[in-house]
Amino acid sequence: ITGPVLCVTEKADTNVMRSARNLPRLEIVVARDVSVFQLIRYPVIVADRAAMGVLEKRLMKTKGAAS
Repeated sequence: ITGPVLCVTEKADTNVMRSARNLPRLEIVVARDVSVFQLIRYPVIVADRAAMGVLEKRLMKTKGAAS
């Protein structure tokens, strides 16, 4: 991966956050806090399986509120 990357995790992990500080153009965010701006801004998004579950629940909640 050569461009900027957004890494989405289920929970805040201090070891992951510390490791990410050393990598340029990498942002770590917890799934419950990720914004639409972040999802649009980054061409590459890496998420763990648990984070995808959290994001899916957030999207379903939003979809239900809109209808």
